[in-house]
Parts: sequence; structure tokens; C-alpha cells
Amino acid sequence: MTKQPRTLLLFYVLVAYVALQFIWWSYLLTSMSAEVMAQKKAIIENTLINEEEKRIALKNITKKHHNRISMIVGEGSVFLGLLLFGIYRVKRSFERETELANQQKNFMLSVTHELKTPLSAIKLNLQTLLKRKTDTETQRIILNRTNEETDRLDHLIDNVLMASRMESSSVTFKKSKVDLADFLNKFISRYEVEERVKIEIIEDAEIFGDDQLALPLIFSNLIENGLKYSDALVTIRVGIDNQNVFAEIADKGKGIPQSEKRKIFDRFYRMGDEETRSNQGTGLGLFIVKSIADKNNIQITLKDNQPSGTIFRLTFAK
Repeated sequence: MTKQPRTLLLFYVLVAYVALQFIWWSYLLTSMSAEVMAQKKAIIENTLINEEEKRIALKNITKKHHNRISMIVGEGSVFLGLLLFGIYRVKRSFERETELANQQKNFMLSVTHELKTPLSAIKLNLQTLLKRKTDTETQRIILNRTNEETDRLDHLIDNVLMASRMESSSVTFKKSKVDLADFLNKFISRYEVEERVKIEIIEDAEIFGDDQLALPLIFSNLIENGLKYSDALVTIRVGIDNQNVFAEIADKGKGIPQSEKRKIFDRFYRMGDEETRSNQGTGLGLFIVKSIADKNNIQITLKDNQPSGTIFRLTFAK
């Protein structure tokens, strides 16, 4: 038996013991109160001769007995309620800690894999250039591949550093007026995925945002997420809806199950098992997107793309 099930079993044993002790002491207090009541009744019956005094005395002790029982039941109910609430919170805390520990384990596995893969590719490309005579075109292809792997490594490191900075609130954003269409066209050409990304400008739109840090990180992570899970084009639509500027990043992948949608923005969270998952990633991309969006008054919503895929919609504050 692993440590986790043993800890959970111990927790349930302690809960059962406390519950049994509570029931036992409640029974004892009630029994003792009933015994005291019976003894007082016997004393009254044997000592008082006047029937009216006897009736009043019996009525008084009966009332006190009922009050005592009500007090035991009331205090017991409060204690039981607090106990059950405490048990629930402890259990939820334990489950969250376990889930976070598993996510951190998956994160370490994925980061190790994500670091080794581009480094191995870069090393192989450099060894090829050093050990083999290659023509100019082949050298150009190898160097382009090396550059792509370097960009991938740089993006991973940026995400890890940004996630740490977001949690420590040590990042600031410098906002200015940004032509969203112009920004996206320049960004996509710099991102070197223009052949797989399509931009649709429904309406020209200008926003007030950070085009040096916030917007590049948001769009790079959402675009990469779409490219990762879909072989088809990723479409970015820009327009104005109810006087609010929006941008939609739509892919045609498998989509996100309804049960997973509330978790995808959690730190380290990734669907499936890290050891059997085929897609790359660290579980930080969407966490960073949501964190930056919240700090820049950008609303992010998720909906299904039809007939398949996912749409992330960014709505920018006026």
C-alpha cells in the first residue's frame, strides 16, 4: 500500500473514532441525566406529603431535565456540524494537495522532456554540421531547424520564468494604444507560423494594452496550444461586439471535454497522464494566459468550435 492510501485510511479511522466517541458520550450524558431525574423523582415522592407541592416539584425537575436534554442535543448538533465541516475541509485540502503534488510531478516530467528534446535536436544538428560536408542549402535547412528548436527552448524558459513572476506579483505591464490587426500581422510574421495561422479582420480595432509583454505571451501560448492539438489552420478573428474589441483563436482539434474546461487554466494542469501523453507542453501556457488576462482586464472565455475544436475568445476592456 502506498503512502497516500495509508494516510487516507488513517484519516478515516480517526474520523470514525471521533464519531463513535461523540455518540458514546452523548449516550452517557443522556443516560446520566435520566438517572439523576429518576433519583430526584424518587426523593420527591418519598419526602413530600402535600400533593400540590409534589406536583410542582416534579414539574420543575421535569422541565430542567428537558432543558438539559435540549442543551445536550443543541451543543452536540453544533459540535457535530463543526466536526463534519472540519472533516470536509481537511479532506478537500488533502485532495487538493495530492492533486497539486501529482501536477508538480507531471510538470517536472514534462519540463525535463521539453528541455531535453530541443537540446538533443540542437546538438544533433551541430554535430552534423561539424562532422559532415554539406552544401549551402543543406546547411541552411539545418540551421533553420536549429533556430526553431532554440525558439522552442526560449519559449519554454519564458513560460517558466513568467509563471514564477506572476505568482510573486513581480511583473508589471506598460500599456499604450495598440492597433490589434497591425500587431497580430507583425507578430505572426515574427512567430514564423504564418503558413498555419490565418488572420481574419472583421473590423479594425484599437485597444489599450501591453504589446511588448502581455499580448505576445497571450497570443503565443494560445496559438501554440491550437497548433499543438490541430493539424488544420488556426484562425484568429478580430472584431467589435457590443462596442467591445474581441479576438478569437480557433482551432479544429479534438476539443476540450466539458469536465476538463474548469481546470485548464490551473497551474501545471494537463489532460491525461504525463507518462503516456504524446503532446508536448508543461501545463503553464494557459495558466499564464489567464493570469496575464486577469491583470490586464481582459476577459477570456472558452467555447466549442463546430464541428470540432476549441475557440478562446479574448474580450478587451474599453
